[in-house]
Amino acid sequence: MPTESDQLLATFLDEADENLAALESGLLSVNDGAADAEVLNAVFRAAHSIKGGSGLFGFDAITRLTHALEQLLDLIRKGQLPVTRDRIDLLFRAVDGLNVLFAATRGGGAPRAPDELIAALNAAAGAGPAAAPLSPRTGGPESGTFRVTFVPGPLLLTDGPDPLLLLRNLAKRGTVRSVAVDTRRVPEIDALDPAQSYLEWVVVLDTQQPRSELEQVFAFVDAGSSLEITACDAHPAAASGAAGDGSRCAAPQALLDYEAALGQLLNWVTTHLPAALAELEGT
Repeated sequence: MPTESDQLLATFLDEADENLAALESGLLSVNDGAADAEVLNAVFRAAHSIKGGSGLFGFDAITRLTHALEQLLDLIRKGQLPVTRDRIDLLFRAVDGLNVLFAATRGGGAPRAPDELIAALNAAAGAGPAAAPLSPRTGGPESGTFRVTFVPGPLLLTDGPDPLLLLRNLAKRGTVRSVAVDTRRVPEIDALDPAQSYLEWVVVLDTQQPRSELEQVFAFVDAGSSLEITACDAHPAAASGAAGDGSRCAAPQALLDYEAALGQLLNWVTTHLPAALAELEGT
């Protein structure tokens, strides 16, 4: 019987076929000189969806190639680079490369990333060879228990991977002890931009994998985001309040207060809702 993970993978592969078809048809439109902003945005969204899903399932070769393709597409759709035959041909080569990688993945293989093609895409976009602009602050042992603090940049929701996909991918690297979200940066409703991320995520997990695997989860996050990976003590700080590394693995007090208040609210609703519904039914 297929597991939930198998079903999610099957869904992603089906959607990848649709997104690859959308990429190709959109680029054909651009190649014919009939592209407009809506077409370019649709092509970009298709590439963005492939990158996000491939990152979730650990298909690093697909993620790397799609990231390079997406960078070039983004500059074209924003008008920062003109549409030229050479650039469109290069994007078509990237789509062909993705089809090859997906075919190998469906066959159970672990294909290698086409480094020369990725380098060509990066060069066309004016990007350097490095794939990961985010520089995490790290230190300490290479495995054990870590607190991962991730603050998405303001453009992550529009130009980067889905933060929830990143967290799910991180969870695959070990055993999650806790996940907390800090909402203190969320503004009042009249100042809120729905396309901007205001949340800060804190994940504590045990892992036997090297620290580099945790960093790789966030490899394609924009430089406006911040990432801090800190090691936790095997024995938390003493009750005297001494500040040891173990205290880094406790949720911030603001989050603890929020979770406690939420728990009280849920308990109140659970206790009073049945009676309130019964009273409404009797009227």
